[in-house]
Amino acid sequence: MPVRLGSVRTRRKNLRPFGDTTLFEHALRFRKSRSLSRLYVAAYEPEFEEILERYPDVVFIKRSRRSAEGEDLESIYDFLGDIEEDYLATINTCLPFLRLETFDAAIEYYRGHLFPTMVGACEAPGWYFTGDTHRLVNAGAEGVINSKNLMPLLKSSPAVLCWHRRRVMKEKRFWTMAADDPHLYLLPPEECIDIDTELEFEIAEALFVHRQRTGRLQL
Repeated sequence: MPVRLGSVRTRRKNLRPFGDTTLFEHALRFRKSRSLSRLYVAAYEPEFEEILERYPDVVFIKRSRRSAEGEDLESIYDFLGDIEEDYLATINTCLPFLRLETFDAAIEYYRGHLFPTMVGACEAPGWYFTGDTHRLVNAGAEGVINSKNLMPLLKSSPAVLCWHRRRVMKEKRFWTMAADDPHLYLLPPEECIDIDTELEFEIAEALFVHRQRTGRLQL
């Protein structure tokens, strides 16, 4: 679980109040996973280390400033030498509705196949056009106007990301776009709700709080 405070689009989103918790502490529910050998948290800022003092079952990695501020794969994951396991599953703190049961099922599926890389995906309904020619990508039959009748497209989701540590360290990339690299693992759309912007933070928090109050939050 690599975490940082330097998000540009949503300032300090990992430690801001999110309902009755924070995105970071909410994500620590994955320490209860039956499929992980251990949970690592890699962080540079001392606030994360202070919180983790209350979670002795989590392994803390002191992340470098280069890693916390980096944008390329090599910089972000420059701490991979501090991890013992070769097969890893990245946990993204910004997906508050991903269920532990769903996550564990994905890990067991990956363990049974060991694809070079596996990433989550969900169906994304709608009309999609290319950015250059504005050509419709997922056209349906002539006369179709209801998006539910269009060819479904799949959108990747960081809710699940499984990969081989040594391969990434050597090749400096997650995937090659060859067959099953990455392999797509289908997930329920609501578990792929991802917080990147202020608007997404507000919408996700409102839904989170509402489901808590109504007893419909299943994690």
